[in-house]
Amino acid sequence: MAVETKQVLTGCAHDCGGKCLLVAHVVHGRVTRITADQEAMRRYHIEPCVRGLVYEKRVHHPDRLTSPLIRTGPRGGAEFREASWDEALALVAERLAEIRDAYGPGGFLSMGRSGSFTACLHATRLVTQRFLSLAGGFLGTTGNYSNGAAGPASLYTYGTEETGNSRSDWLRSKLLLIWGWDPVVTVLGSNTGWALREAKRQGVPIIVVDPRRTATAAYADRWIPIRPGSDVALLNALAYELVRNGWHDEAFLRQHTVGWEAYRAYLDGTADGVPKAAEWQEPITGVPAETARWLAREYGTRRPAALMPGWAPQRSRQGEQFHRAAAALASFAGYVGVPGGGAAGINRGPGPGGKAQLPVPTNPFKPTIPIYRWVDCVLRGYEAPDEPATRPGQDAYPARPKAIYLVGGSPLGQHPDTRKTARALEALDFTVAHDQFMNPSARYADVVLPATTFLERNDILTPYDGIGAFYLFQRQAIAPVGQSRNDFDILAELAGRLGFGEAYTEGRDEDAWLRWIAAAADIPDYEAFRERGLHFTTPPGADGDPEGREPHVAFEEQVGRGLPWPTPSGKIELYSERLAQRDDPLVPPIPTYIDHREGPTDALRARFPLQMISPKSKRRTNSTMDNVFGDEQAVTLHPADAASRGLQAGQRVRVWNERGAVLVPLRVSDHLLTGVAELQSGAWVTWDEHGDDVRGCPNTLTSDEGTAWGQSSTQQTVLVEISPS
Repeated sequence: MAVETKQVLTGCAHDCGGKCLLVAHVVHGRVTRITADQEAMRRYHIEPCVRGLVYEKRVHHPDRLTSPLIRTGPRGGAEFREASWDEALALVAERLAEIRDAYGPGGFLSMGRSGSFTACLHATRLVTQRFLSLAGGFLGTTGNYSNGAAGPASLYTYGTEETGNSRSDWLRSKLLLIWGWDPVVTVLGSNTGWALREAKRQGVPIIVVDPRRTATAAYADRWIPIRPGSDVALLNALAYELVRNGWHDEAFLRQHTVGWEAYRAYLDGTADGVPKAAEWQEPITGVPAETARWLAREYGTRRPAALMPGWAPQRSRQGEQFHRAAAALASFAGYVGVPGGGAAGINRGPGPGGKAQLPVPTNPFKPTIPIYRWVDCVLRGYEAPDEPATRPGQDAYPARPKAIYLVGGSPLGQHPDTRKTARALEALDFTVAHDQFMNPSARYADVVLPATTFLERNDILTPYDGIGAFYLFQRQAIAPVGQSRNDFDILAELAGRLGFGEAYTEGRDEDAWLRWIAAAADIPDYEAFRERGLHFTTPPGADGDPEGREPHVAFEEQVGRGLPWPTPSGKIELYSERLAQRDDPLVPPIPTYIDHREGPTDALRARFPLQMISPKSKRRTNSTMDNVFGDEQAVTLHPADAASRGLQAGQRVRVWNERGAVLVPLRVSDHLLTGVAELQSGAWVTWDEHGDDVRGCPNTLTSDEGTAWGQSSTQQTVLVEISPS
């Protein structure tokens, strides 16, 4: 007798850089495999990656949590007992009420993370913040780990984060300059792979600037290796070369920018006597002056060219300056707001999102802290931040959280300085976690509640970062595994126990909320949308472009029709008066290269001579999936760096600095710049009896000192040494 296979059209909800339509193949209530929806992939270029296509391994993983757990041993250990939902939720409600009464809303820290991302209903961030807002409030956080420096830089330069052109606009470029981004792995738009291949097929030259010869760099026409953290110096030198050779667009600068004269004076060396020429940047970046001049000529004369900065370089101590300098280069070339060009900002698209989602009430507790400072805040409370205490504009923390509500995330491993993070998790009075696995952070929780995956619930998804003009319907493929429940239902019952259940649900169950969201999204036929799984807000292009019939060009109306830019001055602000008023030498009003700690010129390199980078893995979404693939972490060195240390490929080595050490095997590759060590992000930190991390989490080694301006991630600015283990 043939086994009946049910095929369920669904969508992937992870924070992977894309949003894709999938087909779950279900036999007897189990997902046996996952494939791409062929029409979405072939016709509309919505192309899923390996993380979604092997998801059945995660759903039915033998370590899946299937019942509520209550701690019985010390935090950080694995001593839990099973409990009923009634007992677990009663305990959570009791402890939350006690902390609310004792400490007020500042006692709660909302840690709804990105486990379910761009979902309209079951988004882990939305459900958590809605619950805690209705519970009386919480200490909010600003920024994020992904692009927390790029966002403010774009806002202060352009007045908006919506700075990205359509991927299909690349086909109108004469050059693609991809900087610190590996779209083959981190995609940032489900149609990015298609656009990259099509640009290559049509003969658009592709240049990649990156410390690694990434999969994208291998695909490109030229790879230019650069020292991590030095990108601003090369960008400034390119702008200098544009002006020196007359490749800049002065008419554009005069009409559309303010402060271009001040930036040009900086480039010329008027203030410090140092022209920012190609020769100046070479000892900083490691890029030969001849190469820098060639790159300036290519970018300045192949008109128009598109500079596509990734988010890796902005995860450095000069993160905001990287995107400010990239935007200045694009402005000097006159490529902003023109087809085939690019604004070189955070590159968010205009796609749907925002209004059509589970609403989050206004948080009654107004103070916030940067997300990068939450660990320090838990440990130090009302004292001033410790890095550095004398920086202008730095205030004391507004509260000291006593409880964390953690949904869909693992900050122990994703937050820097894992030892300090562990101390903060130990210091809390109470932590509750929703998850599918006992990840490193869940081990510190007092109650762990088993949550469903996206294959066990219904939802509506929007494109990643607005890159796409469509909604996806995520249909439930199987019943919840074990006793797991979705996050919304868990929090709804807790809200009922705490006296605001009706306010939380508004009388709607999952289906009613999804119909409400569809109506808010102006989706005319909910049933047809649910059946097909795909609704376009703008008709796709003739080539199937999911971003619309005509490629979107950010700021085309400002350049073409003379509309004002959404900044205080009404123009692109290459000089920011708001930044000047901060009077902070680490936050200059024009994009300036500044020597910084653990950077290319730090004297600490005498002790820790290797700059470590921690790029994304194609097999993990942040730390999600680390337990699924199970492949061994390894650190990569250039052959010359390995040889100078007497190290061999495959040898177990110790990667260390003053913050900690990891023990991992060594890989050797000439696809990496000398002086750089690569350890991919996302491994679940696992300490041995000596306190060394034997899984290879790079945040064992990173600092929690944020960027000077936005207090954002500096996880790509870290010095280490490698020796035999």
